[in-house]
Amino acid sequence: MRLLSAVCFLAFSVHVYAASAVCAAETASATQPAAEVRVDPAADELLTRIETKARDLRTFKADLRYDRNQVLVGDKQRRFGKIVYVVGPPAKFAVQFDRLLVDGRVEQQNQWFIYDAKWLIERNDAEKTFIKRQVVAPDAPKDQSDPLNLGEGPFALPITTKKAQILKKFDVVIEPELKETDPKNTVHLKLTPRAGVKSDLTRIDLWYDLETLLPTQARTLDESENETVILVNKVVVNEPVEDQVFDAAEPKDHGWSVQVVPWEKAK
Repeated sequence: MRLLSAVCFLAFSVHVYAASAVCAAETASATQPAAEVRVDPAADELLTRIETKARDLRTFKADLRYDRNQVLVGDKQRRFGKIVYVVGPPAKFAVQFDRLLVDGRVEQQNQWFIYDAKWLIERNDAEKTFIKRQVVAPDAPKDQSDPLNLGEGPFALPITTKKAQILKKFDVVIEPELKETDPKNTVHLKLTPRAGVKSDLTRIDLWYDLETLLPTQARTLDESENETVILVNKVVVNEPVEDQVFDAAEPKDHGWSVQVVPWEKAK
């Protein structure tokens, strides 16, 4: 899918996206027939409840913390911001990072990542850079993808979880006990790639609130020992979202570097 290819490129350059999760999804392929897949009964039942609960979801807003730990190069970064997600169809999201913590120093930012169901936009107001890529074909069905499902977009944060999609690629179990550092009043799912599924990720951990069954934290590990952690709080659901949040218009002010990449059919 072109959406995944474009996001992989952005992930490499900005350190914000969990690149391994996205890029691996393009080449993932399960070799086991569905009838042979064994599923932990407790995890299967929980995933059913999570998917059913999500059917009532229309919008999702939350404060966001994004940690990126690159062990091999000794680089740790923590970003703070907000996320707005519209279930759709078509599904859309907007993420704004306003603070960056690196080497114990906080820097103010105004960095946006927006997906409006057709275009993927990276906008940095401080540096006055704007990159806009058309990642979905103009004639594509509006319900073709959910940009935040595992392997479907830049964040491993499945707000509207599809059980069948997860179980096709991952073995899923419920961790029996929470650690002191885990979000309170949550259930912890551990996902590992199924045999025959090609993936750079070695593990995904998801924490869901026991009452709302919405994700509160997600953690990924890859083969290069890179760790990403996404933590959401102050969640608000089903409130109206203004269309301007997903504004894909290029800046007209003087001094901006603007790059627009239209759709190109894959050869």
